[in-house]
Amino acid sequence: LMERGQKNGVPDLALISGAAARRMEPSLSDKVRRALYAPTAGITCPYQLTIACAENARDNGCEWLLGAPVRAIAREGDALSLQAGARTVRARFAVNAAGLYADEIARLAGDDSFAIAPRKGEYLLLDRAATPVEKVIFQTPSRLGKGILVAPTVDGNAFAGPTAVDISDKEDRSVTREGLDHLREMARKSV
Repeated sequence: LMERGQKNGVPDLALISGAAARRMEPSLSDKVRRALYAPTAGITCPYQLTIACAENARDNGCEWLLGAPVRAIAREGDALSLQAGARTVRARFAVNAAGLYADEIARLAGDDSFAIAPRKGEYLLLDRAATPVEKVIFQTPSRLGKGILVAPTVDGNAFAGPTAVDISDKEDRSVTREGLDHLREMARKSV
């Protein structure tokens, strides 16, 4: 991970002892033997960042068509024609930012080269009084991704997560007792 970070230009990475890591984060588990310290890492508020990007886009001429799902895409010369709800939108370029539904939108444009296999992640938001860390704490990543982390929020509390559960229903936003219990167990490995 350190080599990858250095290769990607992350400055000032350092491998530190568990004791040094606990001096920075006193609630860190005593089972931590070594840590990769990335002093230039930071956190953002995902919803405030999203709102700021949307406001910037609108200020620069973007029009939002909320509740207007794309139903058809056709090429018309050097432009695209998208049927979005009751409107037809023409554009020279389109960005497919449909998340879990990006495969379905791509198929409308004639691209069937990929399919989305949905994976659900649950998070456990902690009360401010229970906030255990001031820095983002990652465990060693697994084949499913970055693993469960414990991290502060910009609002003064912390969260643990995410889980990584392969699902079949793209609409499944459920939170499960098993998921929350797993988050508690895995977060305790860190703090």
